[in-house]
Amino acid sequence: MAKDRFLRRNVHDHFLKKVILRLDYAGVTDLNKLVDVFDKKFPKAFKERNLVINREINVTLHKKDLEEIGKTLSLPVSIIEKSQVIRYAQLKKPVNCNVTLDICQYYLCMVIESNSNYDGLDNYTEYFKGAISVFKEKIPYFRPKRLGLRKFRQEQKETLEQAKRSFEDFMFPSKPYGLEYSPLRLEYIDCMLTNENIKFNIHSMLRKVKDEENHDRFESLLDLDAYYDREDILAGDINALLEKANQKEFEVYKNCLTEDYLSSICE
Repeated sequence: MAKDRFLRRNVHDHFLKKVILRLDYAGVTDLNKLVDVFDKKFPKAFKERNLVINREINVTLHKKDLEEIGKTLSLPVSIIEKSQVIRYAQLKKPVNCNVTLDICQYYLCMVIESNSNYDGLDNYTEYFKGAISVFKEKIPYFRPKRLGLRKFRQEQKETLEQAKRSFEDFMFPSKPYGLEYSPLRLEYIDCMLTNENIKFNIHSMLRKVKDEENHDRFESLLDLDAYYDREDILAGDINALLEKANQKEFEVYKNCLTEDYLSSICE
């Protein structure tokens, strides 16, 4: 296929704004044990460490995310909202993006925020994967329940035609329902299971917004969430699972975008 020539290491999309890696788990009774083993494994990885509460950090995990964790772990969301989180920030390793790592009794979450300078997932996963490895080794009843990799692409253009130009026609049809349109919000959600046991939530949106100078703009959003939620699979090699999810997510990403656009961002 024509798009096979586009490799993950060569594609640099300035409109990829955020990447979230999250592992939800059960069997942990003491947050301090998680923090202690992480600090012993990576004593100088981050410049900052702070204590926060889940309900105070909804910029990272929204109410919907906490509800999802509660469903996975069979816990009331109110319990998760009250739980403490140790937040690590300012990665000492020289990277392009801003990184935070949250350790909670119920989940581990890394957020990578890009200002048009995303330099690839491999530059950031050492501490996320390392934390999971040491938790499995040192915490007796630690049980991974859901592993997710989520990527957000966001772009604004002056015209509707420009906003649609990066995407394949099936993403935002020219005449949905046979109608000519100017989108207030055109939104699609697809959920599927691949033959590699990776589940996908694919959320795409095209909408009219105002920019900072109050001018009309057309904004496209692409939210790709790839995850595993079977304990028997998650008992295996997390590194291999994450790599497979990342590659499969890249294939979905390529299929959403045109060959011309991919050529323009390929080095």
